Amino acid sequence: MSALVAPPTLSVQQPADSSFLLFTVTFTARYAPHEIGRQFARSCAFFESDAGEPFGGDDDHITNTPIETYFPSSAEHTERFFVEIHKDLLDTESGGEEIYAIVHWRPANETVSQTARTSELPIAV
Repeated sequence: MSALVAPPTLSVQQPADSSFLLFTVTFTARYAPHEIGRQFARSCAFFESDAGEPFGGDDDHITNTPIETYFPSSAEHTERFFVEIHKDLLDTESGGEEIYAIVHWRPANETVSQTARTSELPIAV
């Protein structure tokens, strides 16, 4: 069964004069010999953390990527998501925002995904 080499990472770029932010999520997994070349499915969900807020509550769901397929080509295979998100979707509270992503991946013929969370990324919108 595939397993992450390290936690997934999240980075952001803000193109000049744009109302969108470009997020990159990267994950590298190690695959068993019988999984190399096999079809896998992947997706990613973005959230804004409400941890430590005075009124608590659930984290705010921002968006999901569509499910896409990929074929690991080696024992350690890296996948990346490139996602543009409008600033208005990210602005869920006063002050700064703390964004994180959860990566889902699984063999394409199975229904249960493995998941891993990135660290929170503070941003100002």
